[in-house]
Amino acid sequence: GTQIAALDEELASASAALTKTSAALDNAKAQIIKSRAILTTTTNAADKLALSGAVSKLANAILVLTASRSKLDGQVKDLVSKKALLASAPEQLAENIDDAKGSAELLCAKGF
Repeated sequence: GTQIAALDEELASASAALTKTSAALDNAKAQIIKSRAILTTTTNAADKLALSGAVSKLANAILVLTASRSKLDGQVKDLVSKKALLASAPEQLAENIDDAKGSAELLCAKGF
């Protein structure tokens, strides 16, 4: 039960982060589209300079946010499947963990 509760907490925070990151990403994409549209129509040199600066900042933010989002998406999927595993076979999982520990100890003893 405690393992599932811990997973639920992790899942909730990862999901919240994913939602926030997705919103920020959509926002940055909307902004960059707007800025590019103005950039193509404006003839004011100062505006052009400011806008192209904004566009490159936004492009960078989009890259970072896209990477974060896919990482968070992976985390959420991972937590969901872990939770499903725990719910369906807690005994099996505990056994697997013990087996893994046993194998690790064996490997350490052999000096690998």
